[in-house]
Amino acid sequence: MKAYILDVTQLNKEEIFDEALSHVKKTRQDKVALLRKKEVKRTSLGAGLLLEYALQQEDASYDVETLAYTPKGKPYFLGNDIYFNISHSGEVVLCVTSQKNIGCDIEKIRETIPKHLDKILSKTEMKCFETLSETEKKKYFFQLWTAKESIAKWNGAGLAFPFAEITVMDTNEVKSSIIYEETVVYLQSGQENDYMWTICSEEKPHEIRLNHKKILDIL
Repeated sequence: MKAYILDVTQLNKEEIFDEALSHVKKTRQDKVALLRKKEVKRTSLGAGLLLEYALQQEDASYDVETLAYTPKGKPYFLGNDIYFNISHSGEVVLCVTSQKNIGCDIEKIRETIPKHLDKILSKTEMKCFETLSETEKKKYFFQLWTAKESIAKWNGAGLAFPFAEITVMDTNEVKSSIIYEETVVYLQSGQENDYMWTICSEEKPHEIRLNHKKILDIL
């Protein structure tokens, strides 16, 4: 299992953006062209670059002709034993690869916590959440949210995932593993500056160290 985190701020420079765009496949170029907001264009382009880089490290080919989707809509490559997942938030992109099914999520820690927490937190988690200070609540929520999102992305369920029906927190920390749909999945969480991330994998992990990259490192 490998994990890469990419800072896309260098794409603010037009000449670097244009060079980076020339390094990705036409399908990614077309996707970027359809986006309106500059910050969204940057993260989409960064996601394409980082995925290609991560797959190169595994000697895996990235052929859009072999890109397929599970019945739940999760992308994978036909005839390739490398699983991948991508997440982005703010100015960073997270990409993970593994020989087993995997999911990841990264979120920029915001000042406000979403409403309707009863749709996200389990009853056990809600009881713990209500005892915390305002500062503690923010960290607790984003740890929990990235953990549940990573499981949803591993599973391929997306927003249809029953977020409030599972408990991922062990007091104030993310559990190291849970059983979901009769499968043991392993969770690793961390914080990078003002970003919280979690990786969910069927592969029993060693301690994951994020490989930090910048745009010019991977062109």
